[in-house]
Amino acid sequence: MKKRWTPEEEEQLIELWNNTSLTYEQIAGELNRSYNSVEGRIRNLRKAGILGYRNPKIKNRYEKDLDNVENCTPCGAYFITLVLGDGNLQKRKVQFDFKKRDCIEFRAIMCHILNITPPLHICWRTNNPDGVLQIYSKALVELLAYTYGLPIGRKSGLVRLPRQLMKSTDPKIHGAVMRAAYECEGGVSLHDKSLCVIIGNSSILFLQDLTELLDSYNIENTIYGYRLHISSLESVLKFYEMAYSVFDLKLHVTAKRAGLETLITHKSNKRPYKRKNER
Repeated sequence: MKKRWTPEEEEQLIELWNNTSLTYEQIAGELNRSYNSVEGRIRNLRKAGILGYRNPKIKNRYEKDLDNVENCTPCGAYFITLVLGDGNLQKRKVQFDFKKRDCIEFRAIMCHILNITPPLHICWRTNNPDGVLQIYSKALVELLAYTYGLPIGRKSGLVRLPRQLMKSTDPKIHGAVMRAAYECEGGVSLHDKSLCVIIGNSSILFLQDLTELLDSYNIENTIYGYRLHISSLESVLKFYEMAYSVFDLKLHVTAKRAGLETLITHKSNKRPYKRKNER
């Protein structure tokens, strides 16, 4: 059901339109409305003679550069994997839902990879810890869908890593996939009896593809249901190196990297188990 525009919202829309240089997306964020809702209301207000046309130098879309995704660079591989994890493709946009704690850092990463200006506006959900980021670009949606095979609409249980990423011989691309999978779908267990990295996904195909990549770098892992575990210290260290050294993008999600470093410290300091009959 469409949400009706209140007189107060319409007045605020007119104020933003006439007195700011905000894009359609930014106005939508300020009003907690969808892009389509704002675009439609502006069109109706123009027809009614209430709004005029703006300075043509003001863009209705964010400026974007899709070269990293088109050319499947390591940064492009990170973004593609991010969409598989926390993103959703719709006809005209890519939408992400991130935890409030991580949202600003994910925004910085995506704006860097796609060279988005001005920075994306974050729409905070009411009574919910999540933040929503939306990239309006039909070209980006089509690129992800038709070049890399990402599903439009429902994706739960359907996603898998694109063949272009799996077949790449560039360790940086594989490191980017590992970091993105961990930062958007992963975490660590710090329980003494189960110190490990955990990456969860509702698609077993995605986890099996990730396992194949990890195996190629001798990173031992095990799938339990819809979760992938990396337990041995040697494998955790290799995973950390691939994600944060081989893939050397300086921007990262601080809480996720810190969690991995804490896990490494715990595993390194853990005393070897001694049997009772040992003297």
